[in-house]
Amino acid sequence: MILEKELVAFIKLVVKTAQLVDIDNIIIETDRIRAIDDNSSIAIIHTDNIPKLPFASMGLNRLKLLTSRLNVIESLPNFKINCEINKDQAISLEFTADKTKIDYRCANPASIRAPKSLKDAPLHKFVIPQEGVIMLKKGYAMMPQDGQSTNVVTLVSNKDGMFFELKDVNNDIFSFRFADQAMSTDGSSPSVFVYSFPVKVLLALFENNPNSLIYVGEKSLNIKINSFNCYVSRQA
Repeated sequence: MILEKELVAFIKLVVKTAQLVDIDNIIIETDRIRAIDDNSSIAIIHTDNIPKLPFASMGLNRLKLLTSRLNVIESLPNFKINCEINKDQAISLEFTADKTKIDYRCANPASIRAPKSLKDAPLHKFVIPQEGVIMLKKGYAMMPQDGQSTNVVTLVSNKDGMFFELKDVNNDIFSFRFADQAMSTDGSSPSVFVYSFPVKVLLALFENNPNSLIYVGEKSLNIKINSFNCYVSRQA
């Protein structure tokens, strides 16, 4: 079956979003997008505005390979993607254009352990401005990155405002106040919390969507990238 152009664009956007945070496993289903990285530190779980699919599920992995093959052929005349479907599951994709054909075998969705949902109600909300993103990037670059402590950034909300903290192997701390105190999701009260997250993952997300509204629950941080809901797991 030849895939519609709108569906091809949607699949490409899902793949692009996943690659921003080193996710290499995606499931596209009729009612949701599910994806997770190898470390289970970030997941994409999205249920809004899923286009009509000619299959019930599609598994995608080897995303760098998929993207490189698309880059070779998609600008050629008469580019199309044919999807082989067996028992409502996408089995393979065939990219064709003038004088060119490239195959890509899909992954088995059953082999991808991406969650269908996340039971973590949002409790707090805040916005990190462009200045905060820039300072987080600079702070991460200048702190020695050869220990476990430098793999995380700690987000702090208290009466003095909203801060991030980075700690190096010598327990030196880099701190930056980027906003007023976070608020409860309904805006009725200021929030107090101290949560840590993988710094490289947060940087990738914040750089691609500065000034966006961010929600935090007991287990995760939620931010939208390319309109897809991304959930970053808290670190101990």
